[in-house]
Amino acid sequence: MTQAQRLNQLLDLVIERGSVSNAEIAEALSISEATTRRYLVMLENRRLVTRTHGGATARGSRIDSPLEAGGGSHSDAKRRIARTTAALLDDVGIIALNGGTTSAEVARALIRRRRGNGLLTTVVTNSISIAYEMAPNDDFQVMTTGGLVRAGSMEATGPIAEQSLLGIAVDVAVIGVGGVDARFGISTASELEAATARQMMRSARRTIVVADSSKIGRTQFSRVCELEEVGTLVSEAPILRPLLSVLDDVGVRIEIAE
Repeated sequence: MTQAQRLNQLLDLVIERGSVSNAEIAEALSISEATTRRYLVMLENRRLVTRTHGGATARGSRIDSPLEAGGGSHSDAKRRIARTTAALLDDVGIIALNGGTTSAEVARALIRRRRGNGLLTTVVTNSISIAYEMAPNDDFQVMTTGGLVRAGSMEATGPIAEQSLLGIAVDVAVIGVGGVDARFGISTASELEAATARQMMRSARRTIVVADSSKIGRTQFSRVCELEEVGTLVSEAPILRPLLSVLDDVGVRIEIAE
């Protein structure tokens, strides 16, 4: 295995776990701790990780911490959804991402999938955490919306965020949500976040909603959009009736992550 391959493996490990010790890296990659430290210096010099005492954290790994209350569980499902979604975006040059734990996993999956492919992808996001994680990667140029940052989710919302989205056109908006219901449609807990997500969708040619099975059949306080405004729904478990029938009727494509 080449050094570049080992560096990629190490970076994937740090991104996957958020924080990892030198001993854990050495065991996972079958290398010495001295080599681990040398590799971490190389990655830190490229602004891909931050070294800590005895280990490293991913740049922007705080992407999870403000969102634990909203989605710390179902992490495996969210990673599977993220991998499937990233594959759907292979031919897409301009992507919009709202905040949330599932959107955060999509961001990480995009970083891994597009690393070193020689193509520059533009990402528009209202998530400060996602922007912080993606911006150091040379494969992406990242635009943030501005706006009032909510302490819980680290999402920029409000009139400034919405106004900044009016003057742009993106290929696909990837929207993480709190509920997908046959009657109420797509919803989230915050009216401000819902309004920003709506404007993000209006700026896009098509929309992918990402939602793990705990969100299916559930409603939250504020509607984001009707189901017919969604192009694709990505989840990790089969969708059951009556929601399945409604999605079929309005032409939503369903992708089940493996």
